[in-house]
Amino acid sequence: MGASAASAFLLDNSGSSLRGLLGQWDWTRTSFRADLSSWPTVARAVAEGRICSISAADAEGAESGWFEARGITRTLCIPLRNEAQSLGVLFLDFDEALGTDAPVDGGRLLEIARHCANAFARRAAVTPAAESTWQA
Repeated sequence: MGASAASAFLLDNSGSSLRGLLGQWDWTRTSFRADLSSWPTVARAVAEGRICSISAADAEGAESGWFEARGITRTLCIPLRNEAQSLGVLFLDFDEALGTDAPVDGGRLLEIARHCANAFARRAAVTPAAESTWQA
């Protein structure tokens, strides 16, 4: 697929903000909370359960701050959802333009994200304090 990096963010209990969980970037990528109202495209991906492709030119609100400074030209925002709830998002970052004809299997990406969401949900159920230990 050609992604240069990946990261995962989980929703807080209120479902209104994301917290960085892990990623291939430096600690700044996963060491903060982001209010979903400041990340409108990401909020749509979470609410609608669909993959959103965000380019530097299309980024809205606080989303735009992640692109040029980190050399990202496009990111795929993939919702982490299991059968019961939305848990967060996976980001696949690209440092070269991802063309519209690039072979991206959205169904497969959503299936992988669903398996990840199930794993996160199981961990939270087994370890009540798991959220405080989910750090890179």
